[in-house]
Formats: sequence, C-alpha cells, structure tokens
Amino acid sequence: MNVLLIQPPEAAPAVPTRSLPRTAQRVARPPWDLMCLQAYLSQRSRHVADVVDARFFSTLEPELLAAARRVPSPRVAILYTETEGLGQAMGVLDTLKRAFPTLPVGLCGPHPSQFPEAAIRLPRVDFVLAGDPEPILHSLLDYFTVETRIQHVPGLLLPGAPPKKAHWLPDLNSLTLPDWHDAFLAAYAGAPGSGGCVAELRLSRGHTGCPADRAFGLAGEPLRLWRMDRLAACIQRASDKGVAEVFLADPPGVWTPARLDQWCEALVQTRNVIPWSLQLLPTFLSPDAIYQMARTLCRRVVFLLPSCERNNLLQYGCTLDAPGLARTFEDLREAGIEPQVESWMGGPEEPPGAGRRIVRMLGDLKFPPFTLRAFPCRLDAPICREVQADGPPPLAAWTSWAGDPWNRPRPQAVWGGSEYITRLDAEMQTVLRTVENHPVRIVRQGWEALRTGQFLKLVAQGMRLRT
Repeated sequence: MNVLLIQPPEAAPAVPTRSLPRTAQRVARPPWDLMCLQAYLSQRSRHVADVVDARFFSTLEPELLAAARRVPSPRVAILYTETEGLGQAMGVLDTLKRAFPTLPVGLCGPHPSQFPEAAIRLPRVDFVLAGDPEPILHSLLDYFTVETRIQHVPGLLLPGAPPKKAHWLPDLNSLTLPDWHDAFLAAYAGAPGSGGCVAELRLSRGHTGCPADRAFGLAGEPLRLWRMDRLAACIQRASDKGVAEVFLADPPGVWTPARLDQWCEALVQTRNVIPWSLQLLPTFLSPDAIYQMARTLCRRVVFLLPSCERNNLLQYGCTLDAPGLARTFEDLREAGIEPQVESWMGGPEEPPGAGRRIVRMLGDLKFPPFTLRAFPCRLDAPICREVQADGPPPLAAWTSWAGDPWNRPRPQAVWGGSEYITRLDAEMQTVLRTVENHPVRIVRQGWEALRTGQFLKLVAQGMRLRT
C-alpha cells in the first residue's frame, strides 16, 4: 500500500507574533510527527510512505492533486490535524475527495487523538488514528480489506463502529526515528545565506502534567520520552543534510536539571556536530550545566514568560526572580549561548499593566532578543479546565467550522474572544515600539556595535526599518 502523509496549510494566528529584532516571516519546519510515521512504515513494514507538505503550495488544489497523482494505487491519505487548523485539514480532505472519491482518507495528530469521537463524525472522514499513529496505521494497512480484523485495532475509529479511546504505547522503544534521507530539507532553509534549515524535534510525546505546562495542549496524552542516545544519534544523521540547527520544542516542564544533564551527556557520547537550542521557563542554570550545554554546541535558549507578574509565574513553578534570571543570562552570554525571551500576552489570569511589566522585565534582562505572542488558548490544555471565563471556543464551534471551512468564519482561539483581538494586537505593538525606542536599549545597542565594529551596519539597519 502507498501512503500519502499530508501536512495541511497552517492556520494564521489570530494575533500576529511580534519580534525584536524584527525578523522575516517564520519559515516552516520539517513536520516531525509525519517524519516519524514515515520512518516507521519504511523500516517496520512493507508499505511505502511519502510526506506531502501543503504549506509550500501557492495554489492548493492543482499542486495537491498533482502530488497525489504521483503516488500509484493502491493508496491511502493521512492528514495531520490540529484543532486550530481543522478547517485547513478539512479543506484538503474535500479537495482530495472531489478528485478521488474512492481514496480512503484518515486523520491523525492532536485533534483526533484528543477528541476521537468528534473527529470520526466529521464529513467525508473514512477513519481516525487516535493515539500513537504508527502501530494503528500499520495494522490498518496490513488488514485493510479484512473488516473483521480492522474492527479490533486499538485506536482505530471507523464511521458507525462503536467508539474507542486513544491508544497510547507505554513507551517509544518500538518506534523509529527519522533517518532524514527522504526529507527535502532545502525547502525549509528559508532565505539564501541562512545556513540551512532549523529542524524542530521533540524528546517527548504527551503532557508532563506539571504546573509548568498548564497552558500546553495534549493533556490527555501520557508523557513518554525517546531514548536520549537514539535521539542524539538521529540528530547526527542530519549533519550532512542541510540542518543548521536543531530546536527541541518540548514543553518546558520536560527539561528538569537531571534530564538536561543526561541530554548533554548523550550528545557528548555521539560527538554532536549540530548546534541545538531549547525552550525553558525562567530557570536557574548552574555554571556546570551551562558549560556542558556550550560544550555540546547549544547556541540559544528561549525562556518562556507566561506572565511577568510574580504571583502568576509562581503558578507555573517559576521561583527565579528578575535579578537571578539576569545573572543566568550573563552566564549564558559569557559561554557563547544567546538567551532569548518569548513573552505571552493576554492570559486569562493576567492583571492590568502587562505591557509595562514586560518592558520592565526586558530592561532588567538588558533587552535580549524577544518575541511577543498571544497567550495560547488550546481546548485541550489544563488551564482551560481551571479557568472557565473567556475560554477557548467550544469543540462544537470548531466542528461546525470544519463542516464548511470555505464559507464559515473560523473560531478565534484567543482568551477574551474575538472582540479582544484588535486591542491585544495594539498592546503588543505598543510594547514593541516602547522597547525599540527605549533609550537604555539604544545606548546599549550602540555601545555593543562600537565595541564589535558594527556601528555603521546598525545605523543602516535602523534607517531601513524606519523607511
């Protein structure tokens, strides 16, 4: 059986992300989950899988159908589906079904795994892979024409059949990591001269269940980790494939000090040659930990700030204050690791004055590179059960949108609802302008440019931004 693993176009965020330094639009990252599924089918079965990334299509229908026609029959299509991109996935499904009415099309990913019964009721969906998709899809393909067998595959939902829960493996040891041979990584490299693509990987699957990750989705999926030596070896296989950096996109609660030490040791054992980075909550990093990170080619650490209000930060387990975090930033800079900040705005527990607190925090940290995002509003995050007011649109709203994504408005996943979007965007732009024009930041930036001989370049960049 030939399998099309399709990454649908991404849904645009309700509130645009703002960054300083101002950067171009974020380049798509290789679809890690689909690459793992492709590797499993290629190495553990007789089935052949191709990844189709529709995020690169300028005209969806002709390019999608051309990609499907290149795959010979018998074939089946699998759509990676997230709740926020449910309409995009259903648009892809509708396009495929109009051109190939008999093509079996199924869903995998976060949405069908968290809401399997709602997913199987979506129009024109032939089956749903709820849980770890690798063993479910393997069994489906092996017994595709044996209805009595596929009825009993755990995690496989079929229309009209009794409901099932998601099927999660107890660990990830039986799965396969990508070998990068089938990935066209040059497409993800971005602008010429960027040095290659950033590959977004995860050490984990599932939710930690700890306070640090209360705003992250996948609350119904148990936490499992890849073996660190296997993941470290997987990264090395990408060394000659055009990967410039590996970003570990795990929820920050995964990275305890012990796990970070184990990860650095795994990289030492595999003689890592690829720069890497990760995201953390404001966390104290010992000099020894920073030394090991620099030794294994860690190049940047993104510190997530769900809030800059102390009591809110304590709810996420952040006990490090601004002076302590500033010292950690200095230690990272001295070791050649760039600290960055990603600050969330518009959270449901945020008191008034968030913009002022963010500017003050960035000033205490000597104005590192930073990104502003709207506070995540995911239907399957623990915080959505804790805070009921102004929560995410209900599942019924997403399902209704998916039924006719061409004509119905998309639900806006923003705390406070769609009426708050314009005000939140204005607040984020105000923070960006305030930091950009902050006199202390300008003086620091000028001094650093003089020290490094980049003053004229800095002036030219500033003139381009203001024209």
